[in-house]
Amino acid sequence: MPGVVHALLSPSAAARWLACPGSVPLTEKMPNEESDYAKEGTIAHHCAERILNGETASVDMLEPEEAAFMADKGLDVTDMLGHVMYYVDFVSRLGGERFVEQQLDLTSITHEADAVGTSDAVIIKDDTLYVVDLKYGMGVKVDAEDNPQMRLYALGALKLYWPIYGNAIKYVRTGICQPRLTDEASEETLTVEELLAWGESIKPTAQEAYYGPG
Repeated sequence: MPGVVHALLSPSAAARWLACPGSVPLTEKMPNEESDYAKEGTIAHHCAERILNGETASVDMLEPEEAAFMADKGLDVTDMLGHVMYYVDFVSRLGGERFVEQQLDLTSITHEADAVGTSDAVIIKDDTLYVVDLKYGMGVKVDAEDNPQMRLYALGALKLYWPIYGNAIKYVRTGICQPRLTDEASEETLTVEELLAWGESIKPTAQEAYYGPG
């Protein structure tokens, strides 16, 4: 499976670098090795993407290397697909115009050149922009409320789609599905103004994290 390249100020680590900007240079040279748990999550995300794009859920949908990994680790593909379908059903019920595995530009927030994040699903329906994330882990419950990763994704999505939809977008709603831990999605709803204000409020911290103090 190909290696995963992460931004220095990655959205997934935003809670850390916003709380402690000085942690960024300390972690910059740490090895970026993908654990077996992360690989399993990556496979689940690939399946979710393919199903949302119209492919039928099946144990045969895995790529050969994915199937080999699951078999080698004794992991049940049918069980995984059952969890994935909870997320797929949640996204599907939202309706609207859907964009799967949407790459988002975050440079205006993090100051990092070519900074991007990838949202599992972005949906625009009526006056609301939805950003939904699948968390396949089951160790720690992740809440959408005050979640900086989800808010960064929402800012990136707003930047991408505002030129198209403009003032028609009045609310931004983030949702986290963690089907192996809970059957209820965690959600947060903000007005566009509230989200933009939050984005402005974290810019000095992001600048310090990226460039260093002063």
